[in-house]
Amino acid sequence: MNKKTKRFFLSFLILFSLNPLFCRAETFLEGVGLDAASPFLTSTARTVFFSGSALTLTTTLMKPQIEDPLQNYSVAHKPLGSSSSFGDAAGQMIPNVAYTAVMFGHYLITKNKTTLNYASQMFRSSLYSALLSTVLKYSIREPRPNNGNERTSFPSGHASDIFSFATTVAMNHAWYFGVPAYALAGFVGYSRINDNRHYLHDVIGGATIGVSYGLGIYLRDTAMQNEKKSEEIQVKDPKPKTEASIAPILGNDLAGIMVHVDFF
Repeated sequence: MNKKTKRFFLSFLILFSLNPLFCRAETFLEGVGLDAASPFLTSTARTVFFSGSALTLTTTLMKPQIEDPLQNYSVAHKPLGSSSSFGDAAGQMIPNVAYTAVMFGHYLITKNKTTLNYASQMFRSSLYSALLSTVLKYSIREPRPNNGNERTSFPSGHASDIFSFATTVAMNHAWYFGVPAYALAGFVGYSRINDNRHYLHDVIGGATIGVSYGLGIYLRDTAMQNEKKSEEIQVKDPKPKTEASIAPILGNDLAGIMVHVDFF
């Protein structure tokens, strides 16, 4: 069993063992389904996904005009030099795991549910990005540029991993965290071309997957949280209700009307 196959089965193991901790839908299976479909549940996420897919297809079709010159220059000159090894490491889930661990650890100490939400989103966006990338790799079977016998080029798993990280950071934190996160993602993506492990369309395809899941899961969680807050407000501050009744009063020397009003 090679490295990518082990990664695929490990991802499924993590999904079915830890997902109940983070899944906040009505049922476990519903949460898995909605997370998996999150890039298509909102117009914003759909736009990102289809725009990225269109860009991936364009670069593929224009390989002689766009990809080949970039590939040839990068392989011949190695602009990143030895620093590309940092890009290789950063694209192997290290930032994703570190972020999830720190945020979840903060929650365990402080019981701050906001950091639990951050950990949940990073965990889920990274996991689903990795799963989809792995499925596509073993379905499309595109040869790598530096090894025709290794048919796992499209999409770039490094790109999907690091762009899911960058998007989750950017959506949940201030711009001065998001900008460096995306800069790191761009560095990792180009390092895969620099090392002749991927073509440009592989990197764009992986980035599209990562951004779509990072954004889709963030928007899904935000909608769920807003709905929950709305329900809590209605429970805490219900509209006042009243009940009234009117009855005649008749007696030998008395006639009138009795009005009874209840407020609750």
